[in-house]
Amino acid sequence: MNTQQVSPQNSDDSDRKTYRRSLKLFVSAEAEADREDNREKFEKNTNPQILESDNDIGYVPEALLTRTFKRIFFAFQVPIGDHEKYDDVNIPERYGIYPENEVLVRSFELNENGDRETGNTYEAIVPDITKASISVSLHKLGNSGEQLEQAREEIVDGEQVDIGELLNRTPYDRETRGINVLSDEYCDILLGNREVSFEAKTVTQSSQKDNPLYENEPQRIGIEKALSAEDIACLQGPPGTGKTRVIIELVRRFVEAGKRVLVTAETNQAVDNILFGDSSEQDISDTCLHYYDRVEGLNAARANPDASDNRLVHQLYREGATGREHVVLATNNSAAALDSTPLGKEWFDVAIIDEATQTTQTSAVIPMSLASTTILVGDHKQLGPERSSDPVEDEEVPGHVSPFTRLYGEDGLYGSDLGMMFDTQYRMHEDIAAFPNQEFYDGRLQNGAEIETLGKMSPILVCHVDGLEERDGTSRYNTQEIDEVVEYATRLLRHTDLEPGDLGIAAAYRAQADRLEGRVEAHDMENSGEIEISTFDAFQGSEREAMILSFTVSNDRGNLGFLSDGQGARRLNVAMTRAQRHLALFGDWDTLRTDPHGRFERLYQTVEDRGKIIE
Repeated sequence: MNTQQVSPQNSDDSDRKTYRRSLKLFVSAEAEADREDNREKFEKNTNPQILESDNDIGYVPEALLTRTFKRIFFAFQVPIGDHEKYDDVNIPERYGIYPENEVLVRSFELNENGDRETGNTYEAIVPDITKASISVSLHKLGNSGEQLEQAREEIVDGEQVDIGELLNRTPYDRETRGINVLSDEYCDILLGNREVSFEAKTVTQSSQKDNPLYENEPQRIGIEKALSAEDIACLQGPPGTGKTRVIIELVRRFVEAGKRVLVTAETNQAVDNILFGDSSEQDISDTCLHYYDRVEGLNAARANPDASDNRLVHQLYREGATGREHVVLATNNSAAALDSTPLGKEWFDVAIIDEATQTTQTSAVIPMSLASTTILVGDHKQLGPERSSDPVEDEEVPGHVSPFTRLYGEDGLYGSDLGMMFDTQYRMHEDIAAFPNQEFYDGRLQNGAEIETLGKMSPILVCHVDGLEERDGTSRYNTQEIDEVVEYATRLLRHTDLEPGDLGIAAAYRAQADRLEGRVEAHDMENSGEIEISTFDAFQGSEREAMILSFTVSNDRGNLGFLSDGQGARRLNVAMTRAQRHLALFGDWDTLRTDPHGRFERLYQTVEDRGKIIE
């Protein structure tokens, strides 16, 4: 690849100090939003089963007071099982509460019906956890005599308390530290205040490995651009275009060139997908990074393996990162712990951040601060970062924009010259790909494989439902639509070669997804538990042979909620591009077609031209 400098086409007009301050304010806002969310959950629910079932919040349902000391400190012991010893208990692992967590504490008693009657809720910090014992400090009440005495009286008299997570500060402290140590060079790039260079020699210092990738011109150019990057590069991978395969090729070539590589993503699931793909214990995929680690001796490690739900990680990568490896995989946040291992910040030459459009800038600065070159891999036409502090989904708030979106593409600081878009998709039947291609990718996507249909079924169809939406808090559900979706899923499994594990059902709203899941579980359907049922957002990064989408909304006001506003276009793109062979779109199309952007009208017309309409 020729020597190249890419100049910014826009600028942030801020200086480094102002930019760092804005990122820190964003971290503080996210932390405070998490506090408020967790406080609401805890105070709203006195039933421990509800809080125990919430995987997003640490919770100790009962703990017995064992001692008090220095007025503000209290020690409790959690229950110990009949066949368990004190030393066998691991509170962080069992309950999700860790030392230094901010927590909420309240006493409780059981009434004659066995229900809990709770006292006031008090903020505390966890200074120490030892086996089955947990200590808390009512630090905020230390200078308040009357309130402290009231709290002490409630806790001592009640003897039993439940303890809920208010905030785990560690992720936010890591982001703040990443902001502080991020190099001035990276700051200038993120501000659009300097040229970006593509003069590295890695292309000539390594050889092609996965030869079919280079038969596709955009993939070849993208790989060489990333290998030539001295500072940063962006690779846009629309659905089904093989971005994970490209990441693995990059890792293999960087290692051959003598580089140490950090590979990260926002979630553990995304990290493990790069490491193992669809491998099982009996069958290791030859397209996953682990396969090449084993065959080529890449010397790879999985940081923080205990956080993974993947059994293969625990079997094959349980040692974690030691400082001797050439390749380390981690979540963006857990990568922060790597600076305490041997070599520290001198460890990595390259950081490859997958799903870089789903990460905030404050999360991305952690891996960026550990390497001199960063490769961002993502797709800014799909969903952006999840965040707590902006329920309105304002895409223009600077802290909420991913680094990929900030830098790359038509609205990015450096435009499209900073990277390459892969333009051939191998996942979807061409009739399924037609609308996303025209609507979100300006018709640039090509179809690289002939995907067979699901029997004689049309690859894409619209099913109109005359339902009526109902509200569950801020969420929505539609009982008539649930009935028709479940009936359709049953017919698909009975009359085609589709297996339950190859079917996904995605709903626009959480309340709809929860009710669909309950109905499918109660339905007389063999192996129904293998059907993946969740929200549109949760399906990002996955694929199924067949997908059923439940749009849920149905009203005479033309109110489409977040299907039209905020990230509505990206949400629709994600939902529609999961299916390989068959896609069924259930909804009240009289409501959907009132979309002020005309997006659902264009979708309806596309299905009318290429698929089937069921009124």
